[in-house]
Amino acid sequence: MQTDMKLVRECNCKKLRQVLRNGKSLTVAQLAAKTEVSVVTVHALLNDFLGSGEVVEIPSAAGQKGRPARCYRLNGAFSLTLVLALYRRKEKNVIDLRLLDLLGTCLAEERQWICPADVPAFLLQLVTDFKQQYPALSLVVFGIPGVCTDGKITRCDCSSLIGWDLGNFPVRTIVENDINAMVYTHAGTDDVCVGMYVPDGDAPGVGICIHGHIFRGFAGLAGEVDALLPDCQWYRPEDRAASLSVLVRAIAFLLNPSRLIVYVQRPDQAEEALFRASLSDRQLGSIEFISSMEEDYLAGLAALGLEEFFR
Repeated sequence: MQTDMKLVRECNCKKLRQVLRNGKSLTVAQLAAKTEVSVVTVHALLNDFLGSGEVVEIPSAAGQKGRPARCYRLNGAFSLTLVLALYRRKEKNVIDLRLLDLLGTCLAEERQWICPADVPAFLLQLVTDFKQQYPALSLVVFGIPGVCTDGKITRCDCSSLIGWDLGNFPVRTIVENDINAMVYTHAGTDDVCVGMYVPDGDAPGVGICIHGHIFRGFAGLAGEVDALLPDCQWYRPEDRAASLSVLVRAIAFLLNPSRLIVYVQRPDQAEEALFRASLSDRQLGSIEFISSMEEDYLAGLAALGLEEFFR
């Protein structure tokens, strides 16, 4: 019985957070109507949220007649998320970071260039410093060009991170593959959306979203397509074009997505024609080419971090 009551309370808390997450100020009656939870229960939950600081009471507008209803709003500063996006540029590792509150407001933003061997130590110090400066920091969302399984990084373009345990961080951390985060920004709740990142001189990666959810596979290896074509020399134009043709056909016939998002800095005409040829016989619904991946990468990680709190 106690377990059932606890589950009901958790469900009601989730409903209340979902309604409050847009940052609007609402009365108890409005919250009860939007959540379909009784006024008495909303009052009780709000008292708990006020006590923890998750919600703040907003002063009533001056000049109102009668006794004005109290309004409540989510406290964006209650919990902060640090987003870290790792990728390679000019043989160096780059980390773009954003510090976000619960309303998605960016409180800090910067870019750091790091030597490959220094990445683990740099990350540990970075997160430690942010936690000291912002005590409300409760989650790190770390994007990598690789795979994390059971709390350990098992594949990564930055070799010094392979085998790294997330427990090393002083803040709870979730890890997401870079292309998974990118395509998540485009995914709809009723479609299959696939993203393909095609870097210069290296094997591409594929991210899959099905009905708004990232599909990672049993061990997080879904989309690690380099293993399909181990002999391809991606820096050779003739190998690259032929291998991309195989990948596009595999995506088209295995997943048949309604949308394919291709992140490529400099697509040549032959490669673009190769992708668009898949549209002619309904293998793919639509194709979109995006030349810069950084913004979608950060936005996807940020969205995943917010979902982690509000789910």
